[in-house]
Amino acid sequence: MKRTLLAACVVALATAVAASAGSPSPKALYNALLVSPVSGVTPTPTRAGSNSRRHHVVGEMLINFDGGHSRIAYVVFPTHADALANYADGIQALKKIRSVRKVEKSVVGLPRPSVLVDATQSGIGVTQVSFVFDNVEMAAQSIRINAKSGNEKLARSLAALALRHLRSVEKTA
Repeated sequence: MKRTLLAACVVALATAVAASAGSPSPKALYNALLVSPVSGVTPTPTRAGSNSRRHHVVGEMLINFDGGHSRIAYVVFPTHADALANYADGIQALKKIRSVRKVEKSVVGLPRPSVLVDATQSGIGVTQVSFVFDNVEMAAQSIRINAKSGNEKLARSLAALALRHLRSVEKTA
């Protein structure tokens, strides 16, 4: 029995090492994302918030489209667990925001966990789709002035674009 358990552990460890060997390091992924334009727009590094720093963030970046009315954010962490912890803290924070009008968990077509949120504040409507893939938390936003929400279809489309872009960069980093 002990020998079988030991053999299973060795196989599991070997599989984990092989899987990670093909993935870029978190720092290499962050640097590759920084120089990889999305639809012709180059990402801009941003200052990490205290929550992200608490979860050991490697780096954050923002890609603004349409004068900032739509955007994609990448937040790279050292591990999947760190990314999940940061995401979970963000979900907890949603409960304290009064202007949130809609929360839809598990966005179809995206990795889990994922969430779609609509909020309005001071006449600005925002629709955001957030999700975690590997060690990266991503958010896609649509922002509209004088509206109760952003453009949900656009936010979903930007989230799918962010995921495709990340997968492409991971292959070449």
